[in-house]
Amino acid sequence: MSPTESVNSPVTSRLKPKWRVLRSGALYTVGLMIAFGNFNDTKDLTISLYEWGTTHFTHQAELNRLEQLDVGNFLAYTETVFGIPQVVKASRLDTELQYRYYKTDKYLLTLQVKEQRVLGYLVQALSLENQFNTAGPFSPPVPFTERTLDNAPLATLPFADEGFALDNHNLVYFLERHPLAADGLYLNLYLGITEYDTPHPGLSQTLGELDEALVFGEEIQTLESLNAVRERYAPNFYGLSELDNPYMAESLLTRHEFNAYF
Repeated sequence: MSPTESVNSPVTSRLKPKWRVLRSGALYTVGLMIAFGNFNDTKDLTISLYEWGTTHFTHQAELNRLEQLDVGNFLAYTETVFGIPQVVKASRLDTELQYRYYKTDKYLLTLQVKEQRVLGYLVQALSLENQFNTAGPFSPPVPFTERTLDNAPLATLPFADEGFALDNHNLVYFLERHPLAADGLYLNLYLGITEYDTPHPGLSQTLGELDEALVFGEEIQTLESLNAVRERYAPNFYGLSELDNPYMAESLLTRHEFNAYF
């Protein structure tokens, strides 16, 4: 062994372990930095997957959002839950009143807003596309009642003759008002049926008969036609509002508006 080899060999043997430790530490640090850098992406992906699962296999995500909606909400708060509406329409009955529309795969939400305050809202259940059928029909609970949408005919609720509205031309619909007492904050509860996406057999004809009876003042025929509507059809929308029938009827999009906007 040469003198050079005898001098350098011990030094090399001592440096190699130190280099391995430094290299391992550096790799660990880099890996840790990458992990922290991807944490937000991983969290967002996890949340997205969770929401996708709850949306396609349950209705819980949608129900949780609707539970946060109340008459009297400040508009800015409501937008933190539902975002910006796809459509805004001005009322012809009150120039300061706006109708704001949010369409999802499962429902159409309409807000009645005046001076940044939610005066009322309407939730319209929609027919589900195939990818959502595993969750079953979207039938949200009706506030201040023990019923859900599209479950039992309108006739299962007493008819107090507090006013109703209908049309079988621009939009096939029927709605009726049920004033609430103190436990319902004295709001107006609206229940009704529309034909935005799926026609209901015989509804247009039955509403036409009711409309004709109302025009000609035939009380017996009016009552029979009204009972026919209430006994045959379950409501697929509900509304809560401080406003009267004309405003709730006006807030309904026509069939042409619905197809044009959505």
